Amino acid sequence: MRNRYEEVFLGAMVEIGRRLDAGHLEELLYTATQVRQLLWDGGGTLMHRARANVPHIEVVFLANPESSLRDVLPESDIHLHFVNPQPLYDPERHVRCTLDQFGKLKYLQYGGEWFTVKEVFDFCAYVLGGIHMHDPKNKAEELMLELHQSLALPIKQLVPSPVLMTLDGLIRVAHAALQPLVRALRA
Repeated sequence: MRNRYEEVFLGAMVEIGRRLDAGHLEELLYTATQVRQLLWDGGGTLMHRARANVPHIEVVFLANPESSLRDVLPESDIHLHFVNPQPLYDPERHVRCTLDQFGKLKYLQYGGEWFTVKEVFDFCAYVLGGIHMHDPKNKAEELMLELHQSLALPIKQLVPSPVLMTLDGLIRVAHAALQPLVRALRA
């Protein structure tokens, strides 16, 4: 019989998968917030608590920190590092990351500053209103907000901000990394 942490974790994973399959940009922010809560909220995150009875299950995030938009937008001040759960071209270039390493992966560059995966999730949760909404509290949040607003158009459903534009990939990486734990809990 599953404990309540396992049940909530599995329910959240089903909901995240449903939202990813639906592909609605307006739900992306809330999906990212839910992923953030699974991975980084508090000392004993939901992922860690759900994994307590199956500690042998390895949770691995596959990242390709070398690819970026630099090749596509060489003149741009915006550089986004794509992270993909499935090796598309060269699996040798993918890096196996722990949760801690994944959170610290430099993911987005703007205004001469690099932002980590966790900082992007936190920004979406706290500055863009996924959980709470507050004004930027530091230079990194100010720059990410500037970047977010720089390409914001009246029709955001068609052209989202650069911050949200690649958030889908980060969510998919996390969702893929957690699948072995989902399978183990359902067994």
